[in-house]
Amino acid sequence: NHMFGKRDGHGRRMNFLAICFNEGCLHRRENMDDFVDRLEQIGAFLEVSDVRKGKIVSDIVSEVQLPGPCKLLNELSPTHEARAYLEGDRGFDANVLSQQHRIMYCEESFYHYAKFRIIIPVYDYGKLKGWQARYVGELPWKTADKELKRSLPPKYFSCPQSQFRSKCIYNFDSMKQWETGILVEGPTDVWRGGSMLGCIFGNTVTDMQRRRIRWAFLHKTLIMVLDPEEYDKSSTKEFVRIMTADMPDRFCALKLPDGTDPGGLDRDWFKDFVKQEAASQGVKVVYRRTATAKA
Repeated sequence: NHMFGKRDGHGRRMNFLAICFNEGCLHRRENMDDFVDRLEQIGAFLEVSDVRKGKIVSDIVSEVQLPGPCKLLNELSPTHEARAYLEGDRGFDANVLSQQHRIMYCEESFYHYAKFRIIIPVYDYGKLKGWQARYVGELPWKTADKELKRSLPPKYFSCPQSQFRSKCIYNFDSMKQWETGILVEGPTDVWRGGSMLGCIFGNTVTDMQRRRIRWAFLHKTLIMVLDPEEYDKSSTKEFVRIMTADMPDRFCALKLPDGTDPGGLDRDWFKDFVKQEAASQGVKVVYRRTATAKA
């Protein structure tokens, strides 16, 4: 994966993107460290090479397959760890997640980080364009202890060889049917907030995502709601500047109270907060499907 070794939004190197398809040996810390050391050693012997003229790549995102045999969440036993985690610890409804979002559990996979994980499929125009495999449970991913952080498995593992994170918006097929759309960071934020929400898989919006959003909400309103720690980042400010210019009086960005995120808030409180805060910035929020969507 071309992103191997680069840092994610939390400053962690994404070494998990290197996968051993033979025996999964890179899952072991000492093997990964040795692999990285060897790569760094050969770096000094590499020469600069001329890059040939590139080619235009289509904006179309190819369809993908699920990572392996999966079961819908509501097909699992109520005591199954994945269902118990989402229903008990997070307070979600397995039937709703299965019916509205096709949330599954992967029982077997070619990918080490997809097996025994919650699978979040990403559909675009009704076709499967990607998926994320979410670790079952909670780990201290935001710890300041670098050694501990490096030893943890990734919270999410995204479908390899797919560009859905840069070209798709989670739940977009439903989101664009509303008079007001709400952008959030993660899929669980969408589950909690409702079908007018869509997620951008992180805290930045790509040019492709921005064009799609702008076109879908050309004559409607759009709200961006971010976790407090992301609101003041330069990438966020740049997106807000561009969107405010593109959609004057129809777009605004909101900062949630410290210590909160959309995925952990009561739905009614969240909707009231968005409506009131957007109004204070001169943007009208309408929780209603468009006439076309109703038809």
